[in-house]
Amino acid sequence: MNKFLVIFLFIVSVSVADAQMIDYAHFDNHLFEKTLFNKLNQYRTQKNIDTLVWSNVIYKEIALRNISIIIAKDVLFHPDMRDVWDSLRVRQLIAAESDELFGIYAFPDNINRLSFSFFENIYRTSIVETTYEELAERAIQGWNKSPKHNATQYASFKVNGKPGVAACAVGVSGNNLYITFDFVSLVR
Repeated sequence: MNKFLVIFLFIVSVSVADAQMIDYAHFDNHLFEKTLFNKLNQYRTQKNIDTLVWSNVIYKEIALRNISIIIAKDVLFHPDMRDVWDSLRVRQLIAAESDELFGIYAFPDNINRLSFSFFENIYRTSIVETTYEELAERAIQGWNKSPKHNATQYASFKVNGKPGVAACAVGVSGNNLYITFDFVSLVR
């Protein structure tokens, strides 16, 4: 009985946090990123598409990098990723994380044998009063209206029975809120 009460209270607390009006002066990036990630996985489940697994490496090395570049310029665009993919360090970090998450030995002796596919959805909106859940819904519906972004967010990134990895980041510049959602498929 205690387990059910704890689970119920957790669900209620998460739902209440998602439904709170956003205070942009104290915007909770992590709460929004978690809300957006979970919301997209809910849509993927409804469409019978494999769900994504959160990647701390993609978050730290790609999503945060890209959102900081976008925020600095305060312009919606896809930052150049050549330096990231040309870096063996980032590919090795992703491969090592994949090994840890899925127990798959990912060719550490020859990282060039790994095949990576990278996709990114970005979004900009003006700051308006809303909840974190409504903001996540707005971003997903915005991507739904673009054929390429829609195809990306609902693509199967599963390879050899293992799910794709992804992460998202958010940032505010002036009156604009920017979101980047980065997806990686790794042939292990």
